[in-house]
Amino acid sequence: MPNSNFPYKLQGEKIASIRKKLNLTVEQASVQVHVSYRTWERFESGQNSIIENIWFLFCLLNELDYTKFYFKNIYNLEKNMEKNLSSIEENLNSTRNNILTNMRKIAGKSIFESANQTHVNINQWLEYETNKKDTPESLIHLFCLLNRIDYTVFRSDKNDKLEKKAYDRMDIRKNILDCK
Repeated sequence: MPNSNFPYKLQGEKIASIRKKLNLTVEQASVQVHVSYRTWERFESGQNSIIENIWFLFCLLNELDYTKFYFKNIYNLEKNMEKNLSSIEENLNSTRNNILTNMRKIAGKSIFESANQTHVNINQWLEYETNKKDTPESLIHLFCLLNRIDYTVFRSDKNDKLEKKAYDRMDIRKNILDCK
């Protein structure tokens, strides 16, 4: 239940409304975007603002026009960031075993393009690629979707029954839409 003291109350109400119109449970929505049940509840309660790339993934998976439900401004990048990218990429050559680095190279994208495409701050992207932070499963899923890479090759939870149900539901929805 939204609490009037939460800073993102209106955003949370909108998220809950959209999820309900899609006939998704909180559990199904959280599984789709690889967050915990409690995290999704916090988004809907307005306690936490939804993370931009998680919302983007949710919209893609449920065939929603992301631009109609855009909650945040895209991160402003520093002007000199592009100049530094070539030296940064050279330093990242030592992290060849990183999943995100491998996926980015398969897609033929630069770090800058990848960060912009997935709505992730360039500094966060670099932390993921240099293994300073664990790469969220939702980011891997989103990047695969956007670049037509087989997500099943990179995903970490292949036997999750609830996730399979969510994908089965999406397949049914896609078949229904294809018949119209």
